[in-house]
Amino acid sequence: MKTIIYKTKNNLNRLLICAFFSLTIIANTRAVWAQHSSLSANLINLEATSTEVFRYQLELRHQGEGPRDYDLSAELPSGWQANFTALGSAVRAVQVKANEPYAITLEIHPSPHTKAGKFPIAVYAKAANDSLQVALQAVIKGTYRLSIRTPEERLNETIVAGGSKVLKLLVKNEGSLDLKDLAISSTLPTNWETQINPAKLEYLRSGDSHEFTVNLKAPEKSIAGDYMTTYDVKSSQLSEKADIRITVKASLLSGWLGILAIFVALSLVFYLFRTYGRR
Repeated sequence: MKTIIYKTKNNLNRLLICAFFSLTIIANTRAVWAQHSSLSANLINLEATSTEVFRYQLELRHQGEGPRDYDLSAELPSGWQANFTALGSAVRAVQVKANEPYAITLEIHPSPHTKAGKFPIAVYAKAANDSLQVALQAVIKGTYRLSIRTPEERLNETIVAGGSKVLKLLVKNEGSLDLKDLAISSTLPTNWETQINPAKLEYLRSGDSHEFTVNLKAPEKSIAGDYMTTYDVKSSQLSEKADIRITVKASLLSGWLGILAIFVALSLVFYLFRTYGRR
């Protein structure tokens, strides 16, 4: 019976010793953790379009003695830009006081042609004997954007009355999502004619462009002057238009006929003056 009591007391002592060392290890671990610096973000995941700015609110903490200088940098996808601001100014390095949080704003500018998807961003704060990192994520939402113009970006053309003019229209998908079922139509002055080739396009990938040919014809009796023509391109998602001013000039035949009419009129006046002028 005494032996059993001795063993029980011995086991109890062992448990107390283990508990003591466990608490000591935990306390020491917490003390070590408390001395570690940290870089964190209020929100690590943001969602926007490729034309918007992603703004992350960061907090840098230096747990130690005295102030410490940190260099700031970000690892981004190709074509993206990052700007750090602190205390209202753009920065690339900051000095952080010991045991005080330091607020930093990170602005990410994606490439405007970035397609929809999730993109990781690694942010670093590095000092002489300290290297901190926080992992962020930017989620690009798809955007639809379309443009239509002439290849030379001219907004005016010239045509002879009764004649034809060939125009080129360049349609470009400037969004991050593909476009489907594109069609081009025109709004013209009265009695004008046009043919567009091709009139429809089934598919246009993001960043791609397609050239359309427009055959424009002005009526023979068109009065010389400026006329406005409008070309609309529509897809199943959006539409865009371009206005092109057309200047009509009189044909060469019309000019000669006008001169001939003036000559005939003057000749008739001269004949009448000589015939009846003395009576």
